[in-house]
Amino acid sequence: MRGRISTIAGGLRLRCAHRSRTNSFVSLPLGIARDIAYEAAGFRLKRGEQLTFVSDGVIEAANTRGELFGFERTQQISRKSAGDIATAAHSWGQNDDITVVTVKLTDQSLINRPEQA
Repeated sequence: MRGRISTIAGGLRLRCAHRSRTNSFVSLPLGIARDIAYEAAGFRLKRGEQLTFVSDGVIEAANTRGELFGFERTQQISRKSAGDIATAAHSWGQNDDITVVTVKLTDQSLINRPEQA
């Protein structure tokens, strides 16, 4: 199904912004125990929509007064590019690694690609 994205946290507290909501997924780290089932979370993107994933390094970035960048600021800029979000968190006060991934469904991403279930 075009536009369908499935995610599995695999040990990270994965934050995801989609359609003005923020979801959090958490699970045990990969390889910590045998026979663990990881629950997948799925999203369906519409053309032009963007899905944004950030690591805790974005949310936990702290300025010199100890204020966290936080969930609200992250949500406010979640439609920007991954580079812009990472730069904003770094400028706020980086104290951990920062990872940002954005996925946007465009008309171009639908061209000449077979439909998959």
